[in-house]
Amino acid sequence: MDRWWRAGLPAGLSLRTFGVAVPLVFFAAALLSTQPHDVSWFAWFFYAASAFLVVVVTAQVIRPRIRGRSASLRRWVTTGVLLLAGPLTILGALAIADLAGVPDPDRVDPAFIVLSVFLAVWLVTGGRLSSSLEEDAEDRERILVELAREKALALESARLVEVDRERLLEDVRRMVTDRLVATHGDGGNPEDASAHLRALVDEAVRPLSHELRDAQVREEELVDQVATMRVPGPTPLWFQPNRIADVDPSDGALAAGLIGASAVAALTAWFMGAGVVWAAVPVVYSVTLAIIVLRANARARRTRDELAQAFDAADRASALVRQDAWVTRRRLANTMHGEIQGRILASALRIRGMGPEEEAQELASLSGDLHRVLDAGTSSDDWHLAWDRLIEMWEFSLNLQVEWDERADDLLGRDPVAGAALVAAAGEAITNAVRHGHATRAGIAVTVQDGDSIAVSVTDDGRITDQSGSAGEGSPGMGTATLDAVCLRWALTQLDDGHRFDGVILVRQQNRVPADA
Repeated sequence: MDRWWRAGLPAGLSLRTFGVAVPLVFFAAALLSTQPHDVSWFAWFFYAASAFLVVVVTAQVIRPRIRGRSASLRRWVTTGVLLLAGPLTILGALAIADLAGVPDPDRVDPAFIVLSVFLAVWLVTGGRLSSSLEEDAEDRERILVELAREKALALESARLVEVDRERLLEDVRRMVTDRLVATHGDGGNPEDASAHLRALVDEAVRPLSHELRDAQVREEELVDQVATMRVPGPTPLWFQPNRIADVDPSDGALAAGLIGASAVAALTAWFMGAGVVWAAVPVVYSVTLAIIVLRANARARRTRDELAQAFDAADRASALVRQDAWVTRRRLANTMHGEIQGRILASALRIRGMGPEEEAQELASLSGDLHRVLDAGTSSDDWHLAWDRLIEMWEFSLNLQVEWDERADDLLGRDPVAGAALVAAAGEAITNAVRHGHATRAGIAVTVQDGDSIAVSVTDDGRITDQSGSAGEGSPGMGTATLDAVCLRWALTQLDDGHRFDGVILVRQQNRVPADA
């Protein structure tokens, strides 16, 4: 009830709500027919039904006008209509009877006040039932989307095949080889070779890494493809093994109030001489309606629980697929953006001031390193090797200091994926410092933060002047995408003499993978 109230009583003025109260029109006609007028029950039914129809039409006119308004406005307007529906129906029936020539139709028996209150309670119950059924239907559709996402992600995982990986690797090898040949054929000028290497990064490596990233899992498109699945149908209310005792207290209060009001209405009908049958009608119907409302609300809560489970299952499937994608295309993209880009930039720093022979040796070493990285870039090799390659790559080009918490070895040994994520985060931070800030000094500090996370901090003396691709600006580039993917959270802080990158890598404690896996 509280959620329903805060949401603005959704579906409170729907046709289903007023449909629940239709039997009360029959009951009203029975009570009106007991009045000292020579008017048949059928006539009074016509008068009451006409008045009730006017109330329903008025509610349907009001409903779309308040649909987009604030919850507070919708709440009070809906409440007002539901409370006034009973008196307006009785007064409307008497007014129509007056037009039909019934003598003294404006004399209202006090018992009809009870009927008006009963109609309001009945309508509130109908609104609650209507909203519960609509929420259940919406949640079931959302479950469908989550199931579709889970299935779609499984399909996408199956598409990451070895043939596709080999094709991508061959394209990368060809691109790197062609550009290195062009660089080496420049005449041996170290400054020109350095410029060519930087151009290789900007014109080839980075665009291809972005192309690989963009070829990743597109959940929205996959959901659309699988969304032809049928919405799971609800279990019929009368077949559900719901525990009526296990209900929301506010819904239980509404059901108790409904049954209590029906008992008062039954006694009123009895004393007005409507007969035993008509006295029993509000009680029987109210008890039935109360049971339906409690069952519907229980089903809606169970559907919400199933939706939460579907979200969790889809999120887990998404995480597993992203791991698979990272091992194939995404890891190759990160390798292009990280190790390959970094290795080329490192050579660009080293090659300045070299003679022709040293330049040729450096380019040959670069070519060999790049092909070795490409050959291993998508394999599941030990993260220690990737970390050693990262440190070795930069320690001869930068003044690099590394602080390592030995407790991280055991923690990352249980989850090699987290180790690879650590390498990717640290490598991205250093690459950004060199590429955008022209840094010459950097420090890496790795510490165990909690039992299930590792903190990595990278400081540098760079000056970031071109931040279009800087991770610190939160741009939607490859760097930001990589850090978002591998870090639980991360931030780039400007210092007086440079910048500091801080990231947190989450480690899966339940993943007991041996260190030599």
